[in-house]
Amino acid sequence: MKIAYQDDGFIVIDDFIEPSLFESLYEFVCMRDYKHINTEGKVTKVWRLRDGFPLRSVDSYFKSYQNKNVKESWEFPVSNVMDQFADALNNALPLFKKYIGVPQQQWNRFSVTSWMYPRGTGLSLHEDSGPYSGAYTFFMNKSWNIHWGGQLMILPQSATNSIENKKKALGESKYRLTRWVDPAHENEAVFDVPTAITILPRPNRLVIMSNDVHHLVSTVNDNAGDSVRKSIAGFFELA
Repeated sequence: MKIAYQDDGFIVIDDFIEPSLFESLYEFVCMRDYKHINTEGKVTKVWRLRDGFPLRSVDSYFKSYQNKNVKESWEFPVSNVMDQFADALNNALPLFKKYIGVPQQQWNRFSVTSWMYPRGTGLSLHEDSGPYSGAYTFFMNKSWNIHWGGQLMILPQSATNSIENKKKALGESKYRLTRWVDPAHENEAVFDVPTAITILPRPNRLVIMSNDVHHLVSTVNDNAGDSVRKSIAGFFELA
């Protein structure tokens, strides 16, 4: 495990877990049951209309730091290889406290969900705020072509400041609800920002982000063919 990059709002860790664990985790992620997002119930508007229908695992697991008398079925340990991944995250928490805080203070649990992004899918610009103190992405592809899309793009603090100013001017609810189908205000807020950082989906790479970091997943394009962008992702959240 090594720090590959760090900034005020995020940190990138390469070779996060042992290769043998990565192989076992990869097989497990490929064999899980999945469902498309936004195909039942109320639409989750963090995905815009152009983002298509990525797949998320039917089951999500949680590592709880609360004192509870009864363990829920979705709480670790869950008797599969995800236990080892959760242990790795737990052991690395001292590296992340600058970005997400510490358990039982800024957050009470973290989630573990696996994702598949086939061609034609992505995740538009957003931040993981609200009940979250931060989020993570762990890249699970054994190989990925830079020309396939599916890259994590992180905007700098100046973009966050500009977006927050736009929210204050419009009202946060109006800003969030209108950008789903009309990105004009969002574009006004970010187009003066000259640069962004792209995190390439290298296998066994972990990215930890603070809750005010604005980021997106670029659309997986037709060059990917039948290859899908695989990841494990989750939030550090108040239960």
